[in-house]
Amino acid sequence: MRKALGALLAAIVLITAVFIFRQGGVGHASGGNILAGLEKIRTILTIVREYYVEEPDLEKLVDASISGLLQELDPHSTYIPRSELQQVNEEFRGDFDGIGIYFEIRDKVLTVVSAIPGTPSDALGLSPGDMIVEIDGESAYDLSNADVQRKLKGPRGSQVDIVVRRPGLVEPMDFTITRAKIPIYSVDSSFLLQDGETGYLRLTRFAATSEEEVLTAIRNLQEQGMQRLVFDLRGNTGGLLQQAFRLTDLFIEGGHTIVSTRGRLDRFDEELKSTDNTPLPDLPLVVMINQGSASASEILSGAVQDLDRGLVVGETSFGKGLVQRPFEFRDSSAVRVTIARYYTPSGRLIQRPYDQGLMDYYREGYDDFDANLDADSTADRPVYYTLSGRKVYGGGGITPDVRIRGGRLTPYVSRLRTHRVFFDWANRFWSENEQAEQLKSTGFEAFLREWSPGEAEVAALLEAAEEKTAFVEEEWQKDLRWVQSYMKRETARVLWGREESRRVDTAGDPVVSEALLLFDEAERIAALGG
Repeated sequence: MRKALGALLAAIVLITAVFIFRQGGVGHASGGNILAGLEKIRTILTIVREYYVEEPDLEKLVDASISGLLQELDPHSTYIPRSELQQVNEEFRGDFDGIGIYFEIRDKVLTVVSAIPGTPSDALGLSPGDMIVEIDGESAYDLSNADVQRKLKGPRGSQVDIVVRRPGLVEPMDFTITRAKIPIYSVDSSFLLQDGETGYLRLTRFAATSEEEVLTAIRNLQEQGMQRLVFDLRGNTGGLLQQAFRLTDLFIEGGHTIVSTRGRLDRFDEELKSTDNTPLPDLPLVVMINQGSASASEILSGAVQDLDRGLVVGETSFGKGLVQRPFEFRDSSAVRVTIARYYTPSGRLIQRPYDQGLMDYYREGYDDFDANLDADSTADRPVYYTLSGRKVYGGGGITPDVRIRGGRLTPYVSRLRTHRVFFDWANRFWSENEQAEQLKSTGFEAFLREWSPGEAEVAALLEAAEEKTAFVEEEWQKDLRWVQSYMKRETARVLWGREESRRVDTAGDPVVSEALLLFDEAERIAALGG
């Protein structure tokens, strides 16, 4: 206990040291007397250790103390416990060692959503809906996400034995899987839309491999005849600053400021300018954002807008414009501390105000900012000007050039999605339906153009839905178009795969459909900036 208490105090000393800087050889604190504060914390922990009614878990106290300290600073200075740091680093790095599946825990059962292409699980034929019931001879029932990752991840070249139950088959299947390096793709999907000339690319994060992935995807699309690009950053919460810069630099001619950072300390002030290595300076570009687009997504979309490079459409973005630097500890935990703020080329601060507390900050970030598109929601926001003199707006987040509301599902259909009713229906229905092979034999392109769910499919979905939630006729009818789209998407996933399901999703997306009508405006704006 005494050793753990000492570790806690050492951790707090390291954190508080982040806020001290050297000036003329004398240590200065950002506020208050650090030594007096540490003495108070030490005394409280000693009292808790000696007198609390139950024996305290000092590691939990460490985590709670550090998290509480950081919450007083800003919403994005955060503590990462050692149990989470490896996964966070893997996501930024873009790979890990494992078997290669997307999974969910469905009714306490480990269920495969899809195998990652090119991985051991893909090679062995693990399929969506497969239920992993044993791992290395032990039951996989009622495992947490962390338990699953701990059991399935491991050094490349090592092996793991799993037992799988597949819908439609009576007997379980045994697999021995050799772990390998598994890429974490940041390009979720890329393909030509149905007009045959518009490329669609969806980026889900800014990781170490993002620039390479995006360039590869765009070159493939150009070989297929792409003449213009829809770059979908909806729901992309950000990632690495350098990747945001490099991806933006692909589209911006040299010599322009893409993003600048300013902090309390001069050494954190930085201005990143576009280089002459610009492979896509003339590609017509529409960038899609929504309330879930944050940080690095806002750097890219803000630069495209401020430099008149293309058109930004969708909803006002989240407004996360703070730069964090990681500080790791010997116990493999870390803190990410805000050291600076992001600014767009026109000087807009991306960060929204957060002085009303964390709850209001996150609630407002995901509230429907653009619910009434006829109202002048920019009336009270500071005005800035793009390279050509167009008005853009500050005050937090990126306000799109053309606001397109993404739509909000009714509570009933939202519950169907939350309970994965569409996913379960598709796995069960098409595994048991002899028409599945006939439908698949027609080919995906014909399916995309012609197929829609019929009475039998809808009846089976409603039967599956009754097991999860009470039917609401009015909300069902209101969202029937969305319901049919989700059914078609999940059918494509089961019969073909994840990429095809994304194509179905995009074909039925009204925001994408409206964005396609805006390329003339995108090219007009790009001509202003040129």
